[in-house]
Amino acid sequence: MTETAEDNVARLVGRNIKIARQLAGMSGPQLAKLCGVTPSHVSHWEAGRHEPRRHNRERIADVLDVSIGWLYTDHTTDDEPAAAA
Repeated sequence: MTETAEDNVARLVGRNIKIARQLAGMSGPQLAKLCGVTPSHVSHWEAGRHEPRRHNRERIADVLDVSIGWLYTDHTTDDEPAAAA
């Protein structure tokens, strides 16, 4: 199976959601509740299976206190959400 640019973006965003969530000391189910989605949504996002829709990206960024841009930035050398907020 060939990877697409969308697959790469979904994985990047998922990784960043997981990093920000963990740094916030929050569980996946807690993030789901605060965002108004099911825990399986969060699990799929973090696994890079699905990219969150726009309204969910806004909720995620707000709940985790990061910018939407931070969610779409490769932080291979800087994993601190506060640096981009």
